[in-house]
Order: sequence, then structure tokens, then C-alpha cells
Amino acid sequence: MIAISPRQLEILAYLNKYTNAYKCSPRHREVSEHFGWTSVQASLGHMRSLTKKGYILPIVAANGTARGYRLTRLGREVLRPRPVSMAA
Repeated sequence: MIAISPRQLEILAYLNKYTNAYKCSPRHREVSEHFGWTSVQASLGHMRSLTKKGYILPIVAANGTARGYRLTRLGREVLRPRPVSMAA
């Protein structure tokens, strides 16, 4: 598994929560606003990085334009809660 930064994990969780609530992925502007960024370039950069690492995939329309993102199996697995072990 390729390492994911804490910020990327937050973005992945937001993408998952938004997609589950609205049945579509957020626009880059919405991601930027949610995290308090003034530029959509920050969102684009994080999405590209998450795509390269295999956590999300772009949804591409028939004409080749991107229409959002979806989580891959790896992206869903990294969000799955881990059991907490109790030290004896």
C-alpha cells in the first residue's frame, strides 16, 4: 500500500462522505471550500496524487472529460475502521 498523508486521508473521507450523501462526487470548488483553500488548484493537486496512489479513479464521460471521482477498493479499505488492541 502506498503511504497516504493525514490531509489526503481527510480528503478521501470527505469524498466518501459527500458521495454517500449526494450520490455524486464534489466539484473541486466544493472540496476547496470545505478545506478552506482559496484555489481549486490545491484540490486538483490532491486528487491527482490520490489517483496516482490508487485511492481514487476519475469518472470519465463518453467525450473524455472528467465528471468526478470514485473510491477504489484501496481507498475504501484505508477508510475502514481498524480494531483497537487492548494492552494487557
